[in-house]
Amino acid sequence: RVSSTAKQGNNLISAAADFSQPEWSEIGGVTKVSTTEIGYDGSSTAVDLSDTSTTSLGYIRNVVPNVPAETYLTFSCYVKQGTSSICRIQVSFEEVPLSMTVQFEFSTLELSGSNNYISTNVETLPNGWFRLQMTVLSPALTGTTAVFLIPANEGDVLGLGNTIFWGPKLETGQWA
Repeated sequence: RVSSTAKQGNNLISAAADFSQPEWSEIGGVTKVSTTEIGYDGSSTAVDLSDTSTTSLGYIRNVVPNVPAETYLTFSCYVKQGTSSICRIQVSFEEVPLSMTVQFEFSTLELSGSNNYISTNVETLPNGWFRLQMTVLSPALTGTTAVFLIPANEGDVLGLGNTIFWGPKLETGQWA
């Protein structure tokens, strides 16, 4: 049985609009080049993430507490190409373990990734912005849930570089 205990439209990610906060931890070879880039809405709240490692995957991670079990969740984020040819967004239920990843190829506007999600979508927006979206079903045992913003692809030397991210949202429901 699928349930929804959080109000739809409520962003479950803490510090979603402030990438300088400690909730957004840097892992691997990623650097927050700037946390005051101009976002899709014109505010200076976007983050420029750069991955400079050729040996490990670099990303920023935000742990989301109290995600309801067996609930549809939609994770979305606005992205803008820097020097990277791809970027990825990911939701991970770490105790299960279960991760759902969507990879976006800037040149072809194609999404690919794991097959554990319900649906994915990319929306082309003005000024070089794209909105990536994935809907997943949380498992019966959620435990620690985290969202990831990944500026480049692991092992893809041509993918090393930077991507600008803005407005990450994790919401209950099959929409965002």
